[in-house]
Amino acid sequence: MPEFTVRVELSDPENADYVLLTQKMVKEGFKTEIDGLKGKYVLPVAEFNYHTETKDLKVVIELAYSIAEKITLHPTILLT
Repeated sequence: MPEFTVRVELSDPENADYVLLTQKMVKEGFKTEIDGLKGKYVLPVAEFNYHTETKDLKVVIELAYSIAEKITLHPTILLT
């Protein structure tokens, strides 16, 4: 099962923009935690984990971008 780490950078953000981004990303299935050997670890602000059975890299990056562009113009997405 593909698992992606997604980092989102917003243009000229305010703190509330990242709160809104997190809410919207979680609503679409992105997670703010990862499982580690000693339990769950919280990811840094604007970094998410995404598990999928059916979506490829292009679809996931387009999904993340479509969420972020509703908050700010020209967001930057890093997907690994």
